[in-house]
Amino acid sequence: MNIILKKKLDELSDKNITFEVTGYSSKEILISFYRIKKYIEFDDKESLAKMIIYPLTLNDENVEKRIYTPKDFISYYDRIITPSLKNIVLKETEEELFYNWSGAMFGDGQIWFGKYITQLNNY
Repeated sequence: MNIILKKKLDELSDKNITFEVTGYSSKEILISFYRIKKYIEFDDKESLAKMIIYPLTLNDENVEKRIYTPKDFISYYDRIITPSLKNIVLKETEEELFYNWSGAMFGDGQIWFGKYITQLNNY
């Protein structure tokens, strides 16, 4: 296991933070958390597209849309991953993650994920 990941897991354990209620291990959630952050920081559209369960539900301006393929996600990437959303993701820390039986989320629910991304909300 990566030394940094092990250290983060130990720190969360010391604070009694565990993500198992999501249906995934804390390790799986942290791996996804860091991958999402990295892919969004560097606009790695292709890698991020591979982390999505399709069809992806996108809530944009109170309208629910479906994205059915990685190709569609990549073509809409700049409309989905806005500077505001990017800022939210990059500022998020492990300790700030909200999580429940639906998974873990960035911000106020802009991105829901477990091992993979399940929902995006542009609000």
